[in-house]
Amino acid sequence: MTIRKRGQLIAEVSGKPANIKLNTFSPGIFGSTTIQLFPQRVVEATKRIISSRNAEILVDEVDSVEIVKQGNPTGLWLGILTISIFGLGIIFLSLYVVVKRRFLIVRSKSNIQLLALKDDETLYQQFMESVLATAEGTKKEA
Repeated sequence: MTIRKRGQLIAEVSGKPANIKLNTFSPGIFGSTTIQLFPQRVVEATKRIISSRNAEILVDEVDSVEIVKQGNPTGLWLGILTISIFGLGIIFLSLYVVVKRRFLIVRSKSNIQLLALKDDETLYQQFMESVLATAEGTKKEA
């Protein structure tokens, strides 16, 4: 067995694991996700109670990095379903608009790395810029 050296760690962020279904993101309840940036790879390590995932994307294959903010779809559906009950749905609809969940997404042609943000967005924004700068530098060299 050979262990491959990845080089020096450039940046790292961590948060909650996240799921994607029908282009809607939802944070996981248990577990953690770490995304690390190396000179040649973006590495995701997700640990959950009964499963884990390790995924790597070559930096020159990164298509986009984004921070997505969206409301909880449960609040939207509860708001629609309960709007006729004394206007109760207005509370759920306002929560859907005001309370946003945030996700960091690294996309390539064949993979997606996803994590739910847990702290201030600034660190994740810096990570996003680092990934894009590294990818741009790698593509210029080729």
